[in-house]
Amino acid sequence: MPSLLQMILPPNLTTSTMMTSSSSESYDADNPILPPEPILGDYVEMFTLVLNFIVSAPLNLAAYTQ
Repeated sequence: MPSLLQMILPPNLTTSTMMTSSSSESYDADNPILPPEPILGDYVEMFTLVLNFIVSAPLNLAAYTQ
């Protein structure tokens, strides 16, 4: 019995290489790849974006109302 993905996609698309990857790894529909785990840089980026919003939103509002 084919998997749901194999029934939906044409046979030539069930296993394809990643377009942006330079490696020759292919995607296997029967064994999906887990997403990468967040690294410290991701948390630093999220903290920076939230901090920028917390600081800039009131400053922008104060400058706009002057």
